[in-house]
Amino acid sequence: ILIRSKKSDTEEEASDLPFFIGKDKLTKWSKIAPPSDRTRAENIMTHLPGPKTAVKELKGALEILKHFFDSEMLKTIVECTNKHIEVEKENYTRERNAKETDVVEIQALISLLYLAGVLKSSRLNTEELWNNNGTGVEQFRLTMSKFRFQFLLQQLRFDDIATRTERRKIDKLAPIRDIFDSFVGKCKVAYTPFHNVTIDEKLEAFRGRCSFRQYIPSKPNRYGLKIFALVDSKTFYTNALLSLNCFGTKVTDNCTRVPT
Repeated sequence: ILIRSKKSDTEEEASDLPFFIGKDKLTKWSKIAPPSDRTRAENIMTHLPGPKTAVKELKGALEILKHFFDSEMLKTIVECTNKHIEVEKENYTRERNAKETDVVEIQALISLLYLAGVLKSSRLNTEELWNNNGTGVEQFRLTMSKFRFQFLLQQLRFDDIATRTERRKIDKLAPIRDIFDSFVGKCKVAYTPFHNVTIDEKLEAFRGRCSFRQYIPSKPNRYGLKIFALVDSKTFYTNALLSLNCFGTKVTDNCTRVPT
């Protein structure tokens, strides 16, 4: 008759584990030797992950925001928007209701849009944001009037209207292409991602007029613009964005276009 003690049961269970337990009862020593194969050259990390030189010395949220929306980008937006306002002025009885904008005001507009996102107010209408009965957001009322906010959103332009038709023949994203590429470039030079990154599609909610707007019933918003994003799996930082459906032709790595 074989009588097995509790101690031997414990030892037998421990022997089945893929590791040894250290004397401190915390450290685990693997029983399997690590692979001796050399790491492939393309898998060797040559840069430490984290903020790059371009943003390391920046202090405060405002300086970081100015990195992504620099003076050149804002200047382009102001110039293109003012050209459109000049055309639309005749539709307003009061000249002050259609006055031109400037860099400071566009910075304020972008900040309000960012604040609206922080407050998760995508389902609120403009009236609710500007309410003065205690339910609105005071920063909105102090920055600009509700009418001015709505006017600027209607008039915002990001490209030269004179050359848009020609550019649209090969790029449906032509109205925002320069600003879009500039922003993505700023994302790339600001941060080195960790070794694990994710490429996935996201559907930016949009119900306006757009020839490449898509309907995906499985997505929360269903209607929108499909964008592929390269995101750091650890910090969720967006390193790159690409919209493939906006091209009449396919864009290859060397930026030449070939028929789809």
